[in-house]
Amino acid sequence: MQALLDLIEDTSPDIIMLQENTKAHHEYFLNSPFIQNSYYVSGFEGQSGPGFKVSIICRFPLQFCLVHAFRRPCLLGRVLSENGEIGFASVHLTSGNNAGIRSRQIERIQNELSTCTEAIIAGDT
Repeated sequence: MQALLDLIEDTSPDIIMLQENTKAHHEYFLNSPFIQNSYYVSGFEGQSGPGFKVSIICRFPLQFCLVHAFRRPCLLGRVLSENGEIGFASVHLTSGNNAGIRSRQIERIQNELSTCTEAIIAGDT
């Protein structure tokens, strides 16, 4: 995790979307002075119980952040910019031989972000 944090500190990205995130990973970022001083951190969202979840770390205040449970983690967020609303989704979709389910999951995410000027979907799409 330190190598990833070093990369974040070196590049200072505006938005970081994490998938297959564990509680230990999330707490590692929350305890970083660099993250604390430079970013807003979303909730740690996903399937109930232990396991992988998704989170979003953003330089800008999140205007809206909503969890959609497609039986898999998906965290949607919106940030206002001078050009309009930017939507983003950090996803960990259904894997394996489930193209139909994944297609419906992507369609639902696209619908949720359709009012945004721009949108970014990050994860195992």
